[in-house]
Formats: sequence, structure tokens, C-alpha cells
Amino acid sequence: MPLPAVSAPLSCLDVDIILKEEELQEELQRVYYTIVTRQEDYDAHAEFSRLILRTVEQLAERVGAVMGPQMQQSSALGKPLAAPRDVPKQRHTQ
Repeated sequence: MPLPAVSAPLSCLDVDIILKEEELQEELQRVYYTIVTRQEDYDAHAEFSRLILRTVEQLAERVGAVMGPQMQQSSALGKPLAAPRDVPKQRHTQ
């Protein structure tokens, strides 16, 4: 809202409207800042997730390259390899 002419005195209503408009502009700036920072956080998390996925895929390829011959031998014998959950946990002694 444009300010009234300088020669005319401001009424209480005019002052209230101007103050409320300034307050709303500040609130809008805070909301915009929050949206921008959340989008930046989201983008950073998404990029980090993609990096983790690429790392896991690379590790899976490496494991497949190493375990490939063993898995072929195991399947030829009809004996499956032990899954990590099938391997007994070792106790840690201190």
C-alpha cells in the first residue's frame, strides 16, 4: 500500500495497515528463506543418497566379481553359500 501524501496526517488505521504490511513482508521473507534452505537441505540429502547408492552398487559389483566363481562352483555342487545372517556371531571379549 503506498503511503498517503506527506501533507495529510496518518490515521491510526493507516499506521496499523502499514505496520501489518511490514510484518507480513518480514514473515514472507522468513517463509521464503525456510523454503530455500529446506530445498538446499533436500538437494544435499538427495545427492548424498545417490552417492551412497553408487557406492553400494560398486561394492556389489566387486563382490560379484570376487564371489562369481565361488557362486558358480557352489551352484554346480547344489550347495548354497551361507548368508550373513546364517553365520554365527562371535563374542567379543575384553
